[in-house]
Amino acid sequence: MLDKYQKQEECELSVIVPVYNAEPYLYRCINSVLQQTIVDFELILIDDGSVDGSGKICDCYAQQDKRIKVYHTENRGSVASRKIGINHSKGRYICFVDSDDYIEVDMFEMLLQKINQSGADFVHVGYVEETDSTRKEIYGFEEGFFFLQNCKERERFLIDYLLHTDRGRSITYGIWSKIFRRELIERCFYLLSDEQQFGEDFLCLCLCILESSRIMLSRIALYHYVKREKSLAHMDNTELLIKDMGLNYHLAKLLQGYDETIYSDLRAEIGYYINRKFLDMIEQFHSKDIHIPRFYLEEINDLRGKKVIIFGAGRVGFDYYTQLSKYKDIEIIAWVDSNWYNCQFDFADVIGSDKIQEYKFDKILLAVSEETMAREIEDMLIKQGQLKEKIIWIKPECLLWCGNV
Repeated sequence: MLDKYQKQEECELSVIVPVYNAEPYLYRCINSVLQQTIVDFELILIDDGSVDGSGKICDCYAQQDKRIKVYHTENRGSVASRKIGINHSKGRYICFVDSDDYIEVDMFEMLLQKINQSGADFVHVGYVEETDSTRKEIYGFEEGFFFLQNCKERERFLIDYLLHTDRGRSITYGIWSKIFRRELIERCFYLLSDEQQFGEDFLCLCLCILESSRIMLSRIALYHYVKREKSLAHMDNTELLIKDMGLNYHLAKLLQGYDETIYSDLRAEIGYYINRKFLDMIEQFHSKDIHIPRFYLEEINDLRGKKVIIFGAGRVGFDYYTQLSKYKDIEIIAWVDSNWYNCQFDFADVIGSDKIQEYKFDKILLAVSEETMAREIEDMLIKQGQLKEKIIWIKPECLLWCGNV
């Protein structure tokens, strides 16, 4: 095997695609890579013991394009396959593509431009989630460049964008929506066990964040994630629950082994993440009508005897609506959200912020978790003519236990 420190004929970018029984999708995937607007890259295909025609397809493409390298292995899983790809790669940067997905024709050009201009350790972009009948662009963040000067700032980024994704900011766990400096992904991916076959991208990304000083987030959708009957689709609820709980255990152990101080700093946040995931699964598995509250207002005296408009129909707003509906002396006269058309419920209507002036009210309760977002909404409402003294925001209390793990 080629020594990973003895690279020959460096190129700008290495693209690594693990392949396992992907024959129906592989042509589209490989073609989307070869049709890129840049040419200075190598495509590394790892045939992970496929028993269909995937291996032959890979070999056929390699005969037609010298940028393609194919490695055939026994079936060992995606972690081992990606390690083989990294080990044989020679690019300054590395991208990953899953064999049943595909990419926009200018994805690599755009990613290289962004990482070179920003000096980032990795760049994350949005993606398009596709099924047979739907197509949706996914972003869970605002664009930005993050200069993380110390360990505390890296921990904060990890909490905000991976562990506390119910607070309105998140990046996808998949390493396929990103471009990495090769030194970073080499360092982090080799810390994963080859046997880690569930949530390996999430674990790797946690390490990448803790090892990065510069991270760039860009709201462009360049990757097409195709949802099909993958390995998790046929799992029953119990099996999936066991795997997810196992992942949480591996997260704690990985961080503990990485750095005991960092693990100590993040123990409560990991506890929060684990409990939130557990409640998410309960809601998902049992009924779409089950809703388990996560947030609440500890002090509501300022709302007693008042006519209240709730602004925000996300998780916090849903929980506030449930809580305040129990009080006879609090009248919820309207529920408002800027994206009201995506926030309709069987038990209540949600309206746009432009309708607020049609109501007589005493208070507008901002139902968001972060103060920065609350201040932005407040400024918007004031510009629309609302009185500042009628707008109220209180930091939501969290019902989730965040103790030791």
